[in-house]
Amino acid sequence: MEGDRLVEYVVVDSLERVGPGASCQEPMSRATLENTYWKLFDVAGQPARVADSIAEPHLLLHPAQRQAGGSTGCNSFGGPYQLSGDSLRLGPLIATLRACLDPDMNRQERSFLNALGETRTWQVTGDTLTLTGEAGQLARFAAQHMR
Repeated sequence: MEGDRLVEYVVVDSLERVGPGASCQEPMSRATLENTYWKLFDVAGQPARVADSIAEPHLLLHPAQRQAGGSTGCNSFGGPYQLSGDSLRLGPLIATLRACLDPDMNRQERSFLNALGETRTWQVTGDTLTLTGEAGQLARFAAQHMR
């Protein structure tokens, strides 16, 4: 209160970055589909899990070789991909055969590999990659920026 009137303030705790012409509707990011480390955020509507001492589930697309690679959280995978505009086809993918003792991680692995195989379109919005198939959204990823 200041005298008889109430004064409201907005306090900004942090500011990540500012750019000319930027707005809240269009998040600023340099993330691109290819050459970005995409950490799995959710798959088949379930939040991604990370097991101890195993690579986190992620996807990388290498344009020079047109090869996809990554980890399911249990096993490594890789294979070719085809990209044309917003159309994306992955596979056939091959994966290592490491035993994953956690049943939830096994389910996540199956869901993740199925999602990659069913992918038909992609969209990057800010730092989020969404893969979509015939039945709708399959998986979402968050860009992990290398420092």
